[in-house]
Amino acid sequence: MAWQLQPTAATTSTCFRTSSSPAATVRCSSSSPTPPARRSANYAPSSWDYDSLIMLSLNNRGHVNQVGPDGNFDKLKAGVGERLAAASGGVADQAAMLRLVDTVQRLGVAYHFEEEIATILSSIHRKPHRCSGDDVGSEALRFRLLRESGFPVAFHKESLENLRHVSKSYQTSTLVNDDVKALLSLWEESPSERLPEYMQALYSVMYNTSGEVAESIMKQHGCDTRSLLRKAWHDMAKSFLVEAKWHHGNHRPTLHEYLKNGSVSSSAPLLLQHAFPLLSMEEKLTSKSLGKVGSYPRLVQSASLIFRLCNDSATHSDELERGDAPSSIAIHMSENRSREKESRKAMEDLTMDTWKSINEDAFKHCKFPRPFAKACVNLARISHCVYLGGDGFGAPDGQKKRQIRELFLEPFMSVKP
Repeated sequence: MAWQLQPTAATTSTCFRTSSSPAATVRCSSSSPTPPARRSANYAPSSWDYDSLIMLSLNNRGHVNQVGPDGNFDKLKAGVGERLAAASGGVADQAAMLRLVDTVQRLGVAYHFEEEIATILSSIHRKPHRCSGDDVGSEALRFRLLRESGFPVAFHKESLENLRHVSKSYQTSTLVNDDVKALLSLWEESPSERLPEYMQALYSVMYNTSGEVAESIMKQHGCDTRSLLRKAWHDMAKSFLVEAKWHHGNHRPTLHEYLKNGSVSSSAPLLLQHAFPLLSMEEKLTSKSLGKVGSYPRLVQSASLIFRLCNDSATHSDELERGDAPSSIAIHMSENRSREKESRKAMEDLTMDTWKSINEDAFKHCKFPRPFAKACVNLARISHCVYLGGDGFGAPDGQKKRQIRELFLEPFMSVKP
């Protein structure tokens, strides 16, 4: 990954020193009867859980929400349950049953109907199924849903031959919607089986989100973005591991090392790499254009760096108190033997210099579609907003909550009492 930080007055030559020591290896001993306790940042519970949002909606609109405690929730749930029960009773054909289960899962309400879904999948698994040449999408969906639920299942030879036909049609740009679904359904979740249980839910959300983005792009552009999105998640997870090794190994990176890794762990590159194919409507997506974004161009680097610097400015004191890995401010203080106020000023100067790079790359010499360039600018802008006066993600104050309510929850023309 090509990532270069431009030298500025806010940094010294020591910021560009590269550590020559080998990466530390984390080993776990099985002799301990219990695993080590996991550290906690003691974040407050989310202010935006389902019940809180329902109450906000009731208060703002002055009437009972349609799916609120006294509304249609039970009726809606019963209606979906009846459809699932009818499907499990053999009323629907297998393809329709598969699509119904897939839809309920994608809507995020499958936890209400676990028994019904298990009954349907058990019924599907017991019945032999051979897909025809135009039904490879259903076969792929059957394979994925059964595999995810732990049923032993394999692709039939006939199905594989049909899949090869789909791949050939993809190469000749003659994909149809069912072919798209077939290919994307084979991006299976088997890696989740190797994860601890508490991480499997997180992986499932990541997998489904990226899968939906990839499916949408495939339909619109006929371009496969899965490798780009997988790499984005891989790079961010790797950056988290680097920070964990620094912490557990009591290693203090140079400022350059920290900012190079921290810009990725900020999640900004992940967000922008998912946004790029969705925003590229002015020109045809190609493997070259996807590769350009995946190689972390300077515009992406700059927006990500501002995200990281704004985060550090807001969270430095709390992270220092918790004993977390040092922030850019702490590292600058150590390298330059400066006071916190001076190091904060140096990071502010670096932020302003980075904004100059953004303005140049997004407006003066822009090499990307205008919507994507605007997204990079807006990500940098929202970073200042979210972290102004404190940690708007980890510890949102009353002002941040008010801003969110006014932007997303309150009616635009609401009348203030």
